[in-house]
Amino acid sequence: MINLLPKEVFTAIDNMIKTPPRSVLTARQIAKVRPADSRFKDTLEFFYYTPKGSVEVYAAGGSASEIPIVNGEGGKVNITAHYLTNAYRVSESERDYLAEAVRQGRQPNINIVQNRILDATSFIYRGENSIFFKGDPKLGLKGLLNFSQLVGGTTISINSAQVPETVVNPNSASNGAGALAHTRKWWKNKTAEEILKDILAGRDKIASYEINGIPLFDPNTLIVPKHLYSVFIKPFSSTAPDYTLMRYLQDNKLFQNIWFMHEVSKKYVGNAVTATANNQGDHFIIMDNSEKVLEYGIGYDAQQFPEETQRELNNGNYTIPVRMKTFGLCLYHPTAIYRGDNIGDGNP
Repeated sequence: MINLLPKEVFTAIDNMIKTPPRSVLTARQIAKVRPADSRFKDTLEFFYYTPKGSVEVYAAGGSASEIPIVNGEGGKVNITAHYLTNAYRVSESERDYLAEAVRQGRQPNINIVQNRILDATSFIYRGENSIFFKGDPKLGLKGLLNFSQLVGGTTISINSAQVPETVVNPNSASNGAGALAHTRKWWKNKTAEEILKDILAGRDKIASYEINGIPLFDPNTLIVPKHLYSVFIKPFSSTAPDYTLMRYLQDNKLFQNIWFMHEVSKKYVGNAVTATANNQGDHFIIMDNSEKVLEYGIGYDAQQFPEETQRELNNGNYTIPVRMKTFGLCLYHPTAIYRGDNIGDGNP
């Protein structure tokens, strides 16, 4: 191990790495973190399913004619741990400056390396966001936008009806303005009322999964590409210019969370979702984001590894690795996620 910096300096850097800016914690705004049982664990197992069951009521002194068994339909997913890693650089003169401050009993000023550490941390968490939304097919990781594609798209039975065990419910309404069928689906070519119809279709789809008339899931979250925020301040009519789509959603309490995020835009998603005529553009997501539906699995959070410090050849620079151990998306109920496709071309 290279004796690079005093413990006090590494502690100050640790504190910075462990408090990343909220702007890069997109996945963690949506899903609760599920830590592994041990940081040394290399696999994580979970079941994706839709619950099935009932309950029998009987009077005191009586007995149940048959005790209903609660179960579900779906499948098992085994995830192997993967690592997100990079490194920040400290020059020889920076090392000497920081070490001298400690020797003199002063608080080390890490501002000289602060931007590099913040950048290293931000790239780690942006990688986490990419895995959460897009997964990594080459590594077998499934993302929020393409979970069913990677699982294989089976069907399950709910109330004796076959429904797709899938996150894919394409936006098929093409009633907006535009010369081509797919451009008529773009929200920038639709009125506020037409956009609302698309949103309600997704919300109703999730709410339609029920047992004995009780919905299984609460579609409490709407995620839209950030560049489409302007369509949410469209007025419903010229006679009520202050009554916008956003205000309608808020007044009627249709969603607990309305998030505008780059991670569902065409430019971000790229080819992570198989390109077809229906899904080659921007996406929107409606979902139940409770922890019973999904979590984000990690082995350990972003941290530095000074014991793995490397000295670069032919200069006095040192590189210190930063690493996170991740399992990616744990999606327990795919039917609680609605993905609307082709709502834009990646531009406002």
